[in-house]
Amino acid sequence: MTTILMDGRYLTSRVSGIGRYQRELVTEMQRLRPELDFRFIVRRCGDQAPLNSSGELEFDHLPYGAYTSLVLDRRLWRAGSIDLFHSPFHVMPRRVACPALLTMHDAFNFEQNKTSNYPPPISWAEWAYFSWAIQNSLLRARRVLCVSQTTADELRTRVPSARDKLRVVPHGVTSIFRPLEGRNDVAVRCQELLATTEPFLLSIGGVSPNKNHVRTLRAFAAAFPGDSPVRLAVVNRFGDPAPLAALARELGVAERYLLLGSPVDDDLVTLLNGASGLLFCSTVEGFGLPILEAMACGCPVLTSHTSCMPEVAGDAALFSDPYDVQDMASAMRRLICEPSLRSELRERGLERARGFTWAQAARSTLEVYDECLACA
Repeated sequence: MTTILMDGRYLTSRVSGIGRYQRELVTEMQRLRPELDFRFIVRRCGDQAPLNSSGELEFDHLPYGAYTSLVLDRRLWRAGSIDLFHSPFHVMPRRVACPALLTMHDAFNFEQNKTSNYPPPISWAEWAYFSWAIQNSLLRARRVLCVSQTTADELRTRVPSARDKLRVVPHGVTSIFRPLEGRNDVAVRCQELLATTEPFLLSIGGVSPNKNHVRTLRAFAAAFPGDSPVRLAVVNRFGDPAPLAALARELGVAERYLLLGSPVDDDLVTLLNGASGLLFCSTVEGFGLPILEAMACGCPVLTSHTSCMPEVAGDAALFSDPYDVQDMASAMRRLICEPSLRSELRERGLERARGFTWAQAARSTLEVYDECLACA
């Protein structure tokens, strides 16, 4: 029996993008190869449920940081004998006594001094740590899973010595994201969530510089000024939205700028079914999973023509320049004012999303596991 130790500290009750990636991927891998023995490093015992696990190692420290790089390796013996170590995020322990692989979701941390949520000197300290820890992890990993070709290309540029280890394995779309029957029920639930029956555009993304919330909000205010009925509903799973709320007041759209926090998945699916479109106008992404989740729900998507967004969206989205507020505003107006465009994007999006499954991601990941073990 092959034993896999996976760092599962994103497997918490508050689902993050990495946590969703891990749950969906492992669920499918366990279905495809039930003989694999998975064990998990967790912050709290039981966090890995409902995934099948023969053991757990409790390590109550944030996944990113010096504890992972410099301390975790001293605890790994408690997990027992393992054949393969998998870190589903960008850093791993300094010493691992078996073949190891790493998942890279993006290459942002190489420019943490520019993309951090924190001002200097904290952002400089983050940049210094990640510049060392990620490159060190890439060099020690036997294989590196990249969630997009864009991410792989960036890593080839940043760390040329790791180029032969890189394997591109895109995300899948969770089955809960789907078109809902009963449009009246969707409208009623959206009204309960938003306290309005007016048309709305939906934005999804933590409060982070790359998510481009400030330009998105300015573009919304330019596209729908004055007494326009259109709302902008924003899902922020992390970060402080207070500066954005202040900007909405300054732009005169505070009453139509709806901050939703982090709704449960069922409500997020309802919102995607009820929205006139998803605004995902990031300046840079590693993959951009909300694009596919929206498409799987039949929600038209407006996204950026930069970074990995064209790779993920294909010909199924409306594109704009994320640095040009007027270009974004023009595209937003098209989403609201052109029903035929929305219908076309809906059909293209549904077809596009069907091409990304967690089953395929799991099969590809298992092939990389086999590569690692064959070289042991």
